[in-house]
Amino acid sequence: MLFDLKGKRKRFVQVVYLFLAVLFGGGLILFGVGSNVNGGLIDAIRGNNSSSTDVSAFEKRVTAAERATKAGPKNDNAWLALARAEYNLAVAGDDYDRQAGAFKAGATDELEKATQAWERYLSLKPKRPDTGVAALMVQAYGGLVTYSAGGSPLDVFRQAARTQKVIATERPSPISYYQLAIIYYAIGDIGNGDKAADKSTALTPKDQRNTVTAQLKDARKSGVKSKKETKRSEQQAAKAARDARKSGQDPFGAAPGQSPVGTPSPTGP
Repeated sequence: MLFDLKGKRKRFVQVVYLFLAVLFGGGLILFGVGSNVNGGLIDAIRGNNSSSTDVSAFEKRVTAAERATKAGPKNDNAWLALARAEYNLAVAGDDYDRQAGAFKAGATDELEKATQAWERYLSLKPKRPDTGVAALMVQAYGGLVTYSAGGSPLDVFRQAARTQKVIATERPSPISYYQLAIIYYAIGDIGNGDKAADKSTALTPKDQRNTVTAQLKDARKSGVKSKKETKRSEQQAAKAARDARKSGQDPFGAAPGQSPVGTPSPTGP
């Protein structure tokens, strides 16, 4: 059973793929994500503890990656390594709540640097964008949305959608397209949201399809309603960001009490 709504699979990590709990009426859908699921998120999980040693190690990786980008500004792998290193540094420090699976305001500097490196990486048009790092960047954009950092809310939302689309395109699954639809609906991009929702539904096992369809319909209704009320995408994105802060929910992160998807990987470059 792909979608474990009751959380009975003890060996699975439940990851929330709902964009804004408040915006969508508080309806949460939990996907049980196993270590063999295509999507790249689980590759980032190695443990829930960090120390000053971890921070120091990741600082060194950031420095090495920065040197690599300066030596080869058109080296996409160097920018990819920098994005990963900056993200891992953000998670390793004190500005990441491991119990809640959410970033604190102090992490926004590293998160912004991580997403900037990621966007530079994408600008170099890699043949097969790295979906594992893409998953981390969706989490990074979520942190930026929560604390109104990284530029205008609408720009951050759009970059998050672009990055989630990388995951869905490279490793299509009901989960990846579900989250893409949720992000699009949050900013009132109903057309692209519908396309992603249709793909999510089509890939969902029949015994789970009604539940997923109902969740997507609720998200769509909220997106349409919010769009009518604000009339402008920028205003809608700002409202969504405010709702994220009020709810205390990491827009793209793990559910409170669940294992965070973004725990640093000691084996990553």
